[in-house]
Amino acid sequence: MPPKKRSRSSPTAKAPASRESGAAHMATTTTTVNEANASPLATTAGNSCGRDSALCGPAASITTRGERDVKARGTAEQRRKIPSDLEGLVLRSTVIAPDVVGIRCMAVHPGEKELILARENGSIVLYGIESFQNVPHFELIRHTGGRTNRTITRVRYLPSKRLLFLASYLSGQLVVYCGETLSPLHVYQRTGGAVWDFCIVGAHIYTAMADGSWRQLWMDYTVTVPALTLRRIIPKVSGADRALSVCGSEYLGIAAGTDDAGNVVAWRLPHEEGKGEDDDDIAVTTASNRRRKEDTNNNPRGARPMSLSDHEALWTSRLPKGMGLCCVVGGGASGGAPVVAVGTSMGDIVLFDAQHGHVLNTFTHHKGPVSTLVGSGGVLYASGWHDSLRSYRAGADGEWFPAEVKRRTHYHEVSELLVLQQQQLILSAARDGTVMYAPADSVFTSPAMYIPVTTQKFAFAKAKNVLLQTRHGRIEGFRTDAALRHWMPLFAYKVHGKFHVQGLWCDENLQYMLFATDERAALLHVCWRDGAEDALALRRIEEVVALPVGRGVLDCCFVQHGDGSGNVGSAATAASCYILLDDTVLHVTLAKGYPVVETAMRASGAEPNGNIRPNRLLVAVDGKNSSLIVCGRRGRLTCGTAPDGTIDPSSFVWSQESTRMAVSVPALGRHTSPTCVALTGKTQYVAGIETASPSLLPRTLPHDVLFIARLPSLASGVAGAKRDAFRFLACFSRGLMYVTENSWYMLQRCTVEGAFVLKGDTRVLLLVRNLEGTLEALPMCWKVRRFGN
Repeated sequence: MPPKKRSRSSPTAKAPASRESGAAHMATTTTTVNEANASPLATTAGNSCGRDSALCGPAASITTRGERDVKARGTAEQRRKIPSDLEGLVLRSTVIAPDVVGIRCMAVHPGEKELILARENGSIVLYGIESFQNVPHFELIRHTGGRTNRTITRVRYLPSKRLLFLASYLSGQLVVYCGETLSPLHVYQRTGGAVWDFCIVGAHIYTAMADGSWRQLWMDYTVTVPALTLRRIIPKVSGADRALSVCGSEYLGIAAGTDDAGNVVAWRLPHEEGKGEDDDDIAVTTASNRRRKEDTNNNPRGARPMSLSDHEALWTSRLPKGMGLCCVVGGGASGGAPVVAVGTSMGDIVLFDAQHGHVLNTFTHHKGPVSTLVGSGGVLYASGWHDSLRSYRAGADGEWFPAEVKRRTHYHEVSELLVLQQQQLILSAARDGTVMYAPADSVFTSPAMYIPVTTQKFAFAKAKNVLLQTRHGRIEGFRTDAALRHWMPLFAYKVHGKFHVQGLWCDENLQYMLFATDERAALLHVCWRDGAEDALALRRIEEVVALPVGRGVLDCCFVQHGDGSGNVGSAATAASCYILLDDTVLHVTLAKGYPVVETAMRASGAEPNGNIRPNRLLVAVDGKNSSLIVCGRRGRLTCGTAPDGTIDPSSFVWSQESTRMAVSVPALGRHTSPTCVALTGKTQYVAGIETASPSLLPRTLPHDVLFIARLPSLASGVAGAKRDAFRFLACFSRGLMYVTENSWYMLQRCTVEGAFVLKGDTRVLLLVRNLEGTLEALPMCWKVRRFGN
């Protein structure tokens, strides 16, 4: 009997965008420009709703038929409030070729306001964490491009008054970074091979080395540039080749580590590091302990010990099978005995008594190696190769037991777990390039949220409808057909060097491109064939200017001065490229010779104002005059320019108001100057910060909104035309939204990675996440790992 045929669903029968499974895992399967799926009339949020409302997030419980009818009537009423001119305005396209880079490790500042991510290509990403309306918002502040053959194994914030963090490399280096500029301050390297792991216990740092030993380092925070000093070397266990992990607890006064031979070693912290300990409270019963006490009293705090191997070993145990990939000291919060938990390569969780080294429990629930462990109070969270998150708790009698499980948290191996104690959030980073975050009390019962950590850069040449993207050390260009339906490859430019591309910008006519790495910035001139503009025939791409940049380029913009007609014979017409660095703005004149003028951001007669932490460079045009606005997290700088684009230092105007999420929003449907919108220090979005009378936007807007385009004002006969002079199309972490001066509505649920205005200023192009392309870029083992989980 032949099998029963399944009816194919028509393209119009697809589920609406508002019913997609999640913002971070949106299923999109085509790379064509799609207008049929771009109707923004299917709203999913109400008038001035917050992100924690029921309409903006997943349903928390099963609703009855009457409740569904009420919601349906409310949705229909919201649809009537959306103006009809939004129909057919947005074109959607998935990212043509995603550049997927996995996350290796992460760290959270003790104040839980900033998050550091280290990726597999050696790049570092800095996020700001802010809680608004009881919902955490993650803002991308800054990132580096990375470097080939540089793998970061662990990153941790240092307990210093300054914003510093420490990163370990497989090359054997320990590098102290500035937490604001992500620039290296101090490099420490000695013999011993790669640093596989490290932990910070008080003022000391313990590292797991490739020679099988564990080393204790001490950092001096009193000097201008912190420096590391070797204090002790805990020798390796015979038969081991390398130490894999290390952990410690200042409260319990112990440290432990694992190696590739299956050994688990624990030792006591030196007395000068003890927390709340006093010499009078220690009972000295043997001559060796009495000698140790005398040596401790003779040496000042922080001084070098009598010998490098001088340490007090507690116990050494051995795993029954496999090797320990990670370890953590936990427990002791709810009356139970403290334990040393070890995650093994065989998928086991082994709990050792922290004081004596006896095996207390062995849990074999994981179906793959356990690569990360984290403890919070009396709870242990574990995950790893099989991307399942499990928790283990201690009962009232001190007995540990497996508690909850959350399956399929990622598409690839989980690299690290973190728990934010103040905000009670759990973070999970994986090699699929995403970070999962959820409240710790509901992570196993409610859907989690995701941050797609991608630094793939996009640029769009509006005059030619050409999309530029970075991937695998190349700049790739794609153009659309006449009907705006398909992407076609145009060119690929290889960026030579050992540093990865960190930023990419271009002008509207695609005459110039600028790319930046952590080492340099280069201005490229695109030469077109004469008389073949319609065919988009390229002659060559040549590098005309190369500039050294020590910390990377923060932002860049191309400006056409004068009448903007591009007529070479017009003396008043000039083109400029402005490059924003940490404390300098570079002005490159786009003319023969390409002169470069460097302008330091200084206040008159004062020190450099580098404390504004600049991150965006905006251009405000008023007739034939233009001005620059440097936006930062701690202030704002406004300066005027000459007719040829040269910056006038005497026109500097400083403001101490924080300016975040700043963007120059282009206008649709009419030839007007862009509008500058930013999240100011009053935690409210302001439109027109470059004008004398800016307008306030709704206070309930989420704090991760990125404005895309300004819509034309409504006609005078339409209701609400006066009070809604500003109308914007914007996006945030959940999807697309429509924003007015008094309210905002969510239009579609998607993950937007890029948004541009098309030629003619009548439509907007959205680049949404390509999940299928992302999975194809991952190793094939992700399919095997997810099968039967």
